[in-house]
Amino acid sequence: MVKENIKTAVKTLIFLSITALPFLTLTNVIGIDTFLDSFENPENYTYLKNNKYLQSTKIKDRNYIIIQKSDHPSFQIQEGDTIMYCTVNGEIACHKIYQIYGDETLKKYSIQEKNIVYGDQIIGKVIKTLDNNIWNEFVINIWNLAINELNIRVLFD
Repeated sequence: MVKENIKTAVKTLIFLSITALPFLTLTNVIGIDTFLDSFENPENYTYLKNNKYLQSTKIKDRNYIIIQKSDHPSFQIQEGDTIMYCTVNGEIACHKIYQIYGDETLKKYSIQEKNIVYGDQIIGKVIKTLDNNIWNEFVINIWNLAINELNIRVLFD
């Protein structure tokens, strides 16, 4: 009887470890604060795969990009952040912010020499990029499912 209980406990522990592994991976990649915030504000986080449609970016083709949307309640951009924005031609691009100037009503973000992005063009901030491999694809999809479909935050209310 004791052996069966130990065997069941070990199986349960292994199952829980395997189940938690994608979440532990993502927590390690994006940080615990962002991970927890994604459950509080799931509508403000998304991911996409760069399939050669991002203009003028250093993000490799087919990599995954985790984005905090600009309508997040505590959205802030600092120099050195990478933003995703809509160009004047209507294309989507990602660039690093080199300088921020202007006032609260009209901020301007310098992305390259003589190139300016205005606040209303910004879609969001790139939190992290992940290589395109089977594990990262699995982790991203499990996270997306957890924050958008399972509504796990109800358990903690």
